[in-house]
Amino acid sequence: MEESEWLQDVLRFSIKDSSYTINADEPHPNPRVRKLVEGIVFSRRFILTYHAIILGIILVLSATHWTNKLIRWRRRRTTKLLLLGAESEYDGDAKTVTPYPGMDEITIGEIEGSSSSGSSTLEGTLSPPQKDLDSSEETPLLHQGHVLQPLYPRRTIISLIRAYLMYQPRPTPIFKKVLPSNGTSLALLAFVGLNVFYMFFHINFTMFETFVLADRFGLLFVANLPYLYILAAKNQPLKFLMGQSYESLNLIHRRLGELLCLDALLHFGGMVVAWYEIIRPNGFGLIRFLLLKMTFLGLVAFISYELLYFTSLASFRQRWYELFLGFHIILQVVALVFVFFHHSAARPYVGVSLAIFLIDRLVYRIGAKSTTVEAKATIMEDDETVKLSTNITIQHPRRYPGILGKPITAGWLATDHIFITIP
Repeated sequence: MEESEWLQDVLRFSIKDSSYTINADEPHPNPRVRKLVEGIVFSRRFILTYHAIILGIILVLSATHWTNKLIRWRRRRTTKLLLLGAESEYDGDAKTVTPYPGMDEITIGEIEGSSSSGSSTLEGTLSPPQKDLDSSEETPLLHQGHVLQPLYPRRTIISLIRAYLMYQPRPTPIFKKVLPSNGTSLALLAFVGLNVFYMFFHINFTMFETFVLADRFGLLFVANLPYLYILAAKNQPLKFLMGQSYESLNLIHRRLGELLCLDALLHFGGMVVAWYEIIRPNGFGLIRFLLLKMTFLGLVAFISYELLYFTSLASFRQRWYELFLGFHIILQVVALVFVFFHHSAARPYVGVSLAIFLIDRLVYRIGAKSTTVEAKATIMEDDETVKLSTNITIQHPRRYPGILGKPITAGWLATDHIFITIP
């Protein structure tokens, strides 16, 4: 039973000593256990850099968004001041009007002299001006001292890259799945690639260290839980900080949820492989392994999240939306509770996720911005679309903090969205 004893020691170590102040240099009588302990300690410390990268990306995107917003505001302000200045120039006498830069060769005196020299338009050298120059349909009728810029934008490398990122490909031919824009797809691939890197970095791919790999999968799962819930929040700060729409952030939420379900599956599978290769030969059966307190709690959480994934598929969600909504709330609560008791390292992440969920549901959606109106429901010609018609009275405008959003009675802009609940 030596093998089962040292693995149980590692399991106890992983559960009890989940803080980041573990000293991996403490001697252990079994060098095999020491090697696994070092792998677990490294994963605990390594995962902190993942949060630093994610928060850094959010900070950069937020700074870029607000910088561009400030630049646009300054451009609008400058344009407005120029227009106000141009209007003030025409308030005085006509002879005091400041000529345009293009009228350097044609002074105001020449214009007055030519207009008073006689009624004939054949005299003088100003009609037509610069007649010897080649002209085309793009030549301005009135002379200007500078060349007019073309109305169409110039194609540059930056404009081509922006066009490619904005392009939305056609739906997939077999599954008819609507694809996001190329920019969104590349961002999702980069995010998945970052998670794959954190899955396998500094991992020895041996059967002996399968437990360390499975532990890494589980740790990465709980580390992503707060991001999963902040992306699912109906009123979230990321929309305000980065200027992204709710639909865009919800797309990332769905892909992240799928990735977490894969992490949970790999974590469970890795633990089963560790049992099969190391513990089973010493008489430690599968049922006994699954009925361990830690394993059983994790198994219930794993089943809850996998059911949450299957009930969130578009085919299920579109056909039984009410059932999907009920499962989505119940299963995530059950899963969070069992993950909390499954491993002490998961408790800080579960606490943050639960706080995000409660604040979004209780404070924002119920107290801060809910509005009750009467609406008329009409089924459209396709027998699938339901149109809701109501009259919204725009109340006296108030200043709502951008991070909290605003109620529908305050008005709406393009890309705004609302959530409808029918009692």
